[in-house]
Amino acid sequence: MKMICDLSEDVTTYQYTEDEEGNRTDILDENGNKIIDNVKKKKNTVIYLFEDDLNILFDENSLVINSHLEDGDYHKIFDQTTTTNNAVLYEGIDYPEDEWLPRKYIYTSDNGFILNDTWVDPRTIEKPTSPPEE
Repeated sequence: MKMICDLSEDVTTYQYTEDEEGNRTDILDENGNKIIDNVKKKKNTVIYLFEDDLNILFDENSLVINSHLEDGDYHKIFDQTTTTNNAVLYEGIDYPEDEWLPRKYIYTSDNGFILNDTWVDPRTIEKPTSPPEE
C-alpha cells in the first residue's frame, strides 16, 4: 500500500451548508459570527491510502493520483492542498487491521497504525442545518 500522512497539527473549520451545485454558505450565530468547529489534527494522520499500482505524482505544488489519466477522468484525483510541504508519502505499507477511513489513524514507522483518539466517524455526524429565515 501507499499512504499519505498530513504533517500539520491543528486546523479550525467552520460550519456551513451546501446547495445542490456545491456552493457553500457559512452558518452564523445570532451575532453574525461564523460557528467554529475545531478539528484537531495530529501529526502523521493518514489522509490517503492507495494500492501500490496507482501512479502518484507528489511534489511541492500538488498531489495527483493516477496522473497519467486525462483531466476529468473519474479515477483521477488532483489535490493542491496536500503537498510535500505539509505531508509525507510512505510506500510498502500493510493495510490497517480495522476499516480505514481518512484521518482515523496516525502512522509512524516505529509503531505502525494507531487509532487517532480525536477522530470522529463522519458517518455519525448530523449535517448542520441552516438557521431559520427571519
